[in-house]
Order: sequence, then structure tokens, then C-alpha cells
Amino acid sequence: VPYLKPGQTLSGSVMILNDWVTLTTNGNPSNASMSVVAISQENASKITRIDPIPLEPGQQSQYPAHGAVDPVNNRIYAMDFGVQKAFAVDIDPSTGNMSVAWVEPQWSRNYISVIGPSYDRVFVNTNISSTVTQNASELNGWADNTNYVEQMQWRDADTGKLLAASDFFPPATLEGPVPVGYGGMIYDVLNIGNIIALQVLPATNATSSSAASPPATILNSTSTTSGSDE
Repeated sequence: VPYLKPGQTLSGSVMILNDWVTLTTNGNPSNASMSVVAISQENASKITRIDPIPLEPGQQSQYPAHGAVDPVNNRIYAMDFGVQKAFAVDIDPSTGNMSVAWVEPQWSRNYISVIGPSYDRVFVNTNISSTVTQNASELNGWADNTNYVEQMQWRDADTGKLLAASDFFPPATLEGPVPVGYGGMIYDVLNIGNIIALQVLPATNATSSSAASPPATILNSTSTTSGSDE
């Protein structure tokens, strides 16, 4: 099924959402805005699309990974690395018509995890900082020879509101998944081969808040690492 508009590049991957095959264009950099495309599995000639973030002059669009889908709530989640945004799109399961639910600043090339029960979903993915906000000694030297750090962010999947974020840590593997573990643990694989584990702590255990957070939200995490051969 042809799905590209002029100037768009191929999809990173496809996602199945009930009776629809869904995808985001621009797996490679493009000067054309990204489209979220839905193709009916019953009738392949039935195609709908939406451009959640129209590009401004000079911007590029790109997302080489794939997003996430929530079949119960008929919602699609994705990123646009080129414009440093995360977004959610609602789809009508009967017609395939789509509408933008929210768009928020977040910079990632990684795969999205959506966790929690259907009535209380949480959107989880990494967020890159183009400025090294912690010195190398605080990061045990991991930030040497890199020009960015990143963090994990947890968002209310319904509204996009930032709920929590970790401290910044060394760069993780690009275009990798964000694995979910037991007890609310979230894992990430660093470029140096280590694994970092993060868990949101109760507000009473946190000693400080982050500027990336709403004032009432404490952003804190615990992290551990192990060698790549362990």
C-alpha cells in the first residue's frame, strides 16, 4: 500500500491497532512533516492520515523507531526526533479518522513503553539534553567524549503531563527499547554496555526537585549499573 506523501521517507516500523495497521513516516530525515498513517486490514484501499506536528521553515522530521499503540483506548503514541516532540493521536476504530490528543517537548530516538492499567496509562521514554548538565565526575566518567546526557521521563499518557523524570545519565543505545521490569522498574542499556535501572521514589524520599518537573512533582530515581559481561 503506498503511504508516503512527496518528500516523506519510509516508516521505521508498523504497529497493529485492532483492525488497523498504523505507522509513522520519516524513519530517515525529511523536510516534509511526519504523518501518522492508518490502513484498514479489511480494505487496504481505506487509508487515513494526520500530520500531528507541521514543520516550520528550516525544520526536519525524523523518527527511526516505532511508537506504541493502546488498542483498548484507541490511541497511538510516537515521537518526532527532528522537532524534539512527543505526541499522542486518537483514532476512531470505525472510520480510522484521527485527532491529536497532545504534543509535548521531549527529545528521543528510542522506542516508547506504555505501562499501567487501561484507565491510568503512563508513557515512558528517554529525553536527551543537548547540554551536559552534570560534570563527568558526578557520572563516574561515563560522560567523557560525549556531547549530551539523557534522562527517563514518565508522562500521564492521557494528557501528556510530566509526572516524573530521573536524573541525567550517560547516553543510552540509540533506537533501543525502554524495557519494563517488575515493581515499576525501568531499564536502559548505555552505550558503554552497562545497564541502568530506574524506579520512581515516593515524594517523601526525595531531597530535591528538578526544573524539568511541574513544581508539585518530585523527580527522583535510584540507579544501579552492572558490567556488560555480568
